[in-house]
Amino acid sequence: MEQFEIVWRADPETAGRTRTAQFMLANGIDSFDDLVTRSAADPEWFWPAVVEFLGLPFQPPWRTVRDTSRGHPWATWFVGAGFNLSAACVDRWAAEDPMRIAVRSQTEAGVTRSVTFGQLLELVERLAGALTGLGVSKGDAVAVYLPMSLQAVVSLLAVARVGAIFIPVFSGYAAEAVATRLQDPKPRLMICANGFMRRGRLVEMKETADDAIGRTDGIERVLVVDYTARDETPMTGGRDVWWDEVVPNADRASAVPTWSEDPVLIAYTSG
Repeated sequence: MEQFEIVWRADPETAGRTRTAQFMLANGIDSFDDLVTRSAADPEWFWPAVVEFLGLPFQPPWRTVRDTSRGHPWATWFVGAGFNLSAACVDRWAAEDPMRIAVRSQTEAGVTRSVTFGQLLELVERLAGALTGLGVSKGDAVAVYLPMSLQAVVSLLAVARVGAIFIPVFSGYAAEAVATRLQDPKPRLMICANGFMRRGRLVEMKETADDAIGRTDGIERVLVVDYTARDETPMTGGRDVWWDEVVPNADRASAVPTWSEDPVLIAYTSG
């Protein structure tokens, strides 16, 4: 392997504050090379130790760390365990420190917003309740066509909360590219913005979403985020609903389903 010049190396004090160094100290490992060697030689020790160190909430717990009965290329991990991304990323932190800042967002217009973990938990629970009310259930796909925003974060976590499959669609895609990403997963619902400002010009995301949906087999419901000020947003009666009219009044989905037993696709990478 070609050798590369090391242009920067953390000093011992900085390196000692890393999570990797803390993990090594907790497990009596003297060097990073020793950690790499042991993790490769004994994965049945390594991965449960990492889960415990990070405090990842598996419910129910796994029966077997690794199953290679079908051969190493088809190994399955944490057999029988259940895990929900929403509970892992929000619930435990909201319980521990609800006033801690969880998300900071800023629009192109300079509008900023910060939400705490306690506030984020309510937003996620409300959206999860709204999704359930709009017909989304465990195993359904949900397309999310939003700019980088607080709503995008809440959508990811709420989709996970109901046990659905998150389909991210890049906000800059045109209708044909969006339609391509809707064909295979066949989402039951799409969350999209009415538009956003890019370099001072309006990007009409809702029109693009409508065009893309028309090129596919169709989507049952569309949840529209009033993300940017514009004169008019096209809405299809019986299909489209406004986020601000549905989500704030939705029942909070406090219980979270977990994926377990069978391997499933939990995210579709749109490229």
